[in-house]
Amino acid sequence: MTETTPINIEFDHKLAEHIRAMEIYRRTTFNGKSDKVVAIIMVFFAVVLFMIEGFNWWSIIFIAFAFIAWFNLLIKLIIYLAFKRNPKFHERYKLTFDHDCIHFKILTIDSILQWSHYHKLLEDEQLFLLVYGKMLYSVIPKRAFKDVAEQDAFRELAKRMIGMGKDKP
Repeated sequence: MTETTPINIEFDHKLAEHIRAMEIYRRTTFNGKSDKVVAIIMVFFAVVLFMIEGFNWWSIIFIAFAFIAWFNLLIKLIIYLAFKRNPKFHERYKLTFDHDCIHFKILTIDSILQWSHYHKLLEDEQLFLLVYGKMLYSVIPKRAFKDVAEQDAFRELAKRMIGMGKDKP
């Protein structure tokens, strides 16, 4: 791909990808890294309570909260509800990425986004995330690209354009 060739993709959103996106994003934050530590501390308190007072409902509550924290169940529930209730996630996305901008089109929105809107690119084996704020990101599934070469071209374009945005006042 040359620098002037726009990258066009189309995709439908999937709940599993949004849950995965949250996990990718949270790995880069303090809260995401501390979930397991908090869960272990809660189990420790449950064991101490059990040893001091015997079996009681407080111990069970600490174990339940530890389970919820370990598996991020509350956050997954919030994402599930947001995904189901947000009509924009039920429309087909058409995106065009080029050096000037990102053309974002769905049935109800036709918009141009500047690369400066984003400040970070994250990715894993299945997704790209274009981050624009705390817990705010655009989910771009790699399955939307026609091949690995197009994914590579997108990655390079995004890194270059987001990197340029950091130098702007």
